[in-house]
Amino acid sequence: MKKTATPENKKNDILPLPEDMRKINESPLNDRVWRFILLIGAGSLLVVLLRLFFKSGPVSILMTAMISGAALFVSVKMVLMDGALKKFWIIWLAGGALFLIFSAPDGKAWNTTVVFTAIFFMFRRYKVYRHLTSRRRAVVFLVGLTAFILLTVVWAISGETLLNKFHEMRGFSGYIWNYAVVFLWGLRFFWFFSIFTLFFSIRLHFLKIRPKLAVTTLLICVVPLILVVVMGLVILVTTLGESRAVHARMLFADWKEKAAEDSTFLKSFSQKFFSLSSQSGILEKKEIPEWTTNLIASLQSGDVYKDTEEKKTLSFFLLYGGEIWLVRWERGSGSNWSLAGNHIDERVMDRVSRILRCDAELRSAFTGMISYTSVIDEDMSEAKPDSSIILVGRLKREKKEPDSRDLSFWRRPFYFGVGQFQLKIFHEGKWENTNILIALRTSLKQILNEMFSEKNPLSLMVMVALVALAGFLFLLEALALYFGLRITGGITSAVKSIHRATRRIAEGDLDIKIEIPNEDELGDLAASFNAMAAAVKRGREQAVARERLERDLKTAQEIQEKLLPHSMPTLPGYEIVGTSIPSRMVGGDYFDFIETADGRLGIAIADVSGKGIPAALLMSNLQASLHAQFFEKEKISRIVEKMNNLLVRSTDSHMFVTFFMGILDRSDGTFQSVNAGHNPPLLFRAEGKVETLTGGGLLLGFMADQTYEHQTVRLRLGDVLVLYTDGITEAAVKKEGEKYDLMYGEERLIQTVKKNANHSARDIQSAILDSVSRYTEENIQEDDITLVVIKRKGLSSPSHPKNK
Repeated sequence: MKKTATPENKKNDILPLPEDMRKINESPLNDRVWRFILLIGAGSLLVVLLRLFFKSGPVSILMTAMISGAALFVSVKMVLMDGALKKFWIIWLAGGALFLIFSAPDGKAWNTTVVFTAIFFMFRRYKVYRHLTSRRRAVVFLVGLTAFILLTVVWAISGETLLNKFHEMRGFSGYIWNYAVVFLWGLRFFWFFSIFTLFFSIRLHFLKIRPKLAVTTLLICVVPLILVVVMGLVILVTTLGESRAVHARMLFADWKEKAAEDSTFLKSFSQKFFSLSSQSGILEKKEIPEWTTNLIASLQSGDVYKDTEEKKTLSFFLLYGGEIWLVRWERGSGSNWSLAGNHIDERVMDRVSRILRCDAELRSAFTGMISYTSVIDEDMSEAKPDSSIILVGRLKREKKEPDSRDLSFWRRPFYFGVGQFQLKIFHEGKWENTNILIALRTSLKQILNEMFSEKNPLSLMVMVALVALAGFLFLLEALALYFGLRITGGITSAVKSIHRATRRIAEGDLDIKIEIPNEDELGDLAASFNAMAAAVKRGREQAVARERLERDLKTAQEIQEKLLPHSMPTLPGYEIVGTSIPSRMVGGDYFDFIETADGRLGIAIADVSGKGIPAALLMSNLQASLHAQFFEKEKISRIVEKMNNLLVRSTDSHMFVTFFMGILDRSDGTFQSVNAGHNPPLLFRAEGKVETLTGGGLLLGFMADQTYEHQTVRLRLGDVLVLYTDGITEAAVKKEGEKYDLMYGEERLIQTVKKNANHSARDIQSAILDSVSRYTEENIQEDDITLVVIKRKGLSSPSHPKNK
């Protein structure tokens, strides 16, 4: 009964999918795993907020340990829900916790427990995420990525430096610090391996086309833009830092040159200055270091010149006793000398900082220098000592400088440039040359203040221009977003129209037409759907025609097989076998045997140009011409001439035939032949000599009124005559590293026949075909193969059972 259209049917022209196709088979653990993820994510967020908005102190460390520990416990419980060896991993984690409990709280015990935790999360397969829906897995990926970045960046920049303040704690406070570090590292490991697993398994099947396009736009446009901006800022800050580092290096080099040129230059450096002379003794004294006596003795001995050119006046930076001095040494006539030095102290470094507009530090370049150095800055010694820092200069030195780990993100200094200059170390009477680093530090607030400072109008103008450019780019981005939404709407509406029409086509309505204004690929797709009904009809007609053609080809194949010999001729004293293997259903190769009344045997083989049905038709024409022209009293050369003229008149000029024909007289073994452009047959003499039958003329069907010559040979006992087409010698295979295909060739054919010359004609034929097949490595046969083998049996020649 035909269904009547109703308003409800017209309204719901898109038939709903069956419920069993639309419903997602959710796992019973889906909600439980999702609750675990929410708890872990909330705990990670609270840990980050705790550092950003709460004052540093022991209470903050305790709260961090409690919240991160609870989140880590939930994460361990979740990943063990769907995994093997649960008891083993529980014992493994318990062992790491016990190690932390029974270890001394010296700030280093947490390292081993962190390794235990890392190994646990590393060898999880995280099958538990399979219980979540596709939508929730995508949300977990975003939450995990955000949590991992916040836990890594925020606590790496500020949080763990806060924890390091308690590394010297003992007792309960030390345990709190250790557990806080372990729990934070555990949360990082959990999120890292979770997002790594989800990244390779996440699918956005739940999204419609519009959100998918939005995500694609975000990944292709917005993310690269952000990366470019970040990279530009990094390059800008790095370039700024390195340019100032070069300035600092040139500043110290300039001081050293001025000290050598002007003896009074050192007096303007710092308050700690001395000047000695061999003639006048102490010329000017503010504080004479104790090491000057040993230094003068070494300078007089010339040890300082072992790595440099000996000069009358020498200036260098000297590191001695943890202090850096700019020393000027001058040799006079005879034993006269003068020595002056100025201490590089905080006052000098503050001057460097003011010149460079940033804090400057002198740091040891190698750990080997640490034994010679000590920390000068008292404020730095209140924090965790850094034995590589020799001297610190401040752009603005305060009475009580705050610990950088207590500063906010904008005010916290960071290293943004480093340079070096050479100094000498005088230790235990020995001179050593080394480099010292000039590390430059600044903060984001300091950079912005300098850029927007009224004292630097040029920088202010540049920043105003950059802000204007940023506003212009934001406007362009807003316009791009607007047009992106319009384009997305056009795509989604077109997809809906196509989907609606395909449903109608699936129901059998082949007259449906899809009309959408799109002139893009979706418009082309709509046009393709409009042509689908006609294509289906044409496809059916083509299928019928193809089936008819296959039947015709099958019939042609059967007819062609009937044209070829069905049985091999039996001649006393001879073995004769032949075969033809077409490359397609029908082929263009041909061979035939024609017996005469007087006992002679005509043998023909031919290769028609082309393949398939045209070649098969020409082959049948050739066979008819041969049988029509073959007369017992007719010369063989005359027969070939008549066949050529008939083919020229009855075929197109581009069709031709290579043809070979011979007549075997079984009484005396005389073989008279004509070769019309065919592959020369090979005559293998019993004594091992190989002859070719080339006598004849031009191939058939090419030019009329051609004259052909015949050739006569005698087959002796044990001789083998092989007739073949080019499908054998031109059988090719592509070898690696070879530019052209390598053909089987006539030489391989000759060697194969020689190896099997003592076998029967049928065995020789099989050996040739097997050799060709092995050579081509079972590749697709590209050309027809036809082979005829004639052997005159000798006294010791084996005979095939069929030839007896």
